[in-house]
Amino acid sequence: MDTEDVGVTGKPEPPAAEVAREDQATAEPTAPAIRRRARGARLDARALTAQAEHQSRRARRNLAAARRSRRARVLVVDDSPVFLDAAVSLVSAAPSLRVVGVAASGEEAIELLPMLKPDFVLLDFRMPGMDGVETARIIGDERPEAVVVLVSAEAAGLESAAAAAGAVAVLPKYGLGPDTLEALWSQHMPGH
Repeated sequence: MDTEDVGVTGKPEPPAAEVAREDQATAEPTAPAIRRRARGARLDARALTAQAEHQSRRARRNLAAARRSRRARVLVVDDSPVFLDAAVSLVSAAPSLRVVGVAASGEEAIELLPMLKPDFVLLDFRMPGMDGVETARIIGDERPEAVVVLVSAEAAGLESAAAAAGAVAVLPKYGLGPDTLEALWSQHMPGH
C-alpha cells in the first residue's frame, strides 16, 4: 500500500470514482434532475388520464350498445284503427322502443299480455267494453313491471283515475311524440 492511499485517519482511502458515486447518491438532486423527474411524472399522469378516458369512452359505448340491443317491448291498445297506425309509427320512431303488438280492445290486450310480455303499454283511456282504466289495473296485476301510459283525446282531469289505475301518465293523443315516449320510458323503466 502506498502512502498516498492512506488518509488522515490512517485507513486506506477509496478510489475517487467510488467517492463520486457516494456523493451523488447522498447529494440533493440538481434542478435538471428535478425537471426530468417532474416531466416523467407528468407524462405518467397524462398516460393514466388518457387510459382512464379511453376506458370511460369504451364503457359508454358498451352501455349505449346494450341499450340499443335491448329495446323496450311496446303494446299499443286503441279502438281506433287510425290512431293505432299513428301510434305504431310514433313508437317505431323512438330508438329505445319497438312495437311487439297491437290490440283493438282492453280484452284483447289482456289476452296478448302473457304472450307478448310488454315492457311498455300505450293504452287508450276510453274504449268500448273494458276501458283503459280497468285494463291498466289488470295489466298492473299481471305484469307489474310494465310501464303503462294512458292516452286520450281529452286528457285534462283524468290524472287521478290514471294514477289510481297504476299508469305513470295520461297524455293527450294530439301531443304524443317519440321524444315524449322516450322520456317516459327513460324515467320509469325498471331499474331506473
